Amino acid sequence: MQFQTPTTKQEMYATLRTIYNYYRIRMDGYTPTTFTPLDLDRITFVAPTDTELTVKAATLTAAKNEERKAKRKAELEKEIALSNAKLSDITAEENALLAAIEEKYEESEEKIRNEALRRGYSNSSVLLSRLAELESAKNAEIVKITAEYAGKRSDLNAAITSATAAITALPNYYSDVFTAEKNAKLSELKDERVKDTIAVNKYNSAQDEKEQKNAISVAINNAELQLKFLALQTSPFTKEQLVEMGYYEDVLSCITGYFDTISSAGTRYTEFANESKLVFYLEDYYPDVLYLYRTLAGL
Repeated sequence: MQFQTPTTKQEMYATLRTIYNYYRIRMDGYTPTTFTPLDLDRITFVAPTDTELTVKAATLTAAKNEERKAKRKAELEKEIALSNAKLSDITAEENALLAAIEEKYEESEEKIRNEALRRGYSNSSVLLSRLAELESAKNAEIVKITAEYAGKRSDLNAAITSATAAITALPNYYSDVFTAEKNAKLSELKDERVKDTIAVNKYNSAQDEKEQKNAISVAINNAELQLKFLALQTSPFTKEQLVEMGYYEDVLSCITGYFDTISSAGTRYTEFANESKLVFYLEDYYPDVLYLYRTLAGL
């Protein structure tokens, strides 16, 4: 240790006490070892409320529901358009068939009248009978065609009515579908919320546990180090340790530093020999110093 060379006996003893305390009985308080504590990340998770989940469920299902509703409406409108087109087609087709029947029977009537004229019974009941039979046959064909196309027209009109009714019912139908799907999605989102909450809590609890274990480990290490420190404090230093630490070197420097200020070798030896308390500090080195000063005094 560093110290000023004493110039008086009082300074010498004061310095010797300081040296002794510094090397041999200094009891510094234990300073715990500083360990950087674990500061682990946590997951911040704010679970969505039921209201928020309901809004999300509606958002996730609404678009798909509207898309399907629009698609179905387009399909029904297409069916109506096709049925209306078929109505126009069968009307034209029916009219063409009826016109063909009229033409065919007109030709047949003309042939019958020409034949009656040629045979000379144009004014007889025979002609009237044949014309009546022809008219009956024509009317039968017309009735058949009319009935057939009336059925087709009825089927198409029924299809149009059904499709129109389906279009009218679409909002209510898909409203029910939307409600069912929204509720199903809401249940799914609530399950996810539970799973996420459990996962986050598990992760954060694991982080807490790691930090707690680390804190306990630090406390144990500090306690062990403190015990070792206390054990060292209560164990006296050996002479070899004191030599290695520089204790005797500092004691000798302090004592000789003061006595060397006495110019008379004889006086120096006498005063040193009278200071029996120096044995406490010099221990085994006291006879050596005494011999040194006696030799210098020529005794």
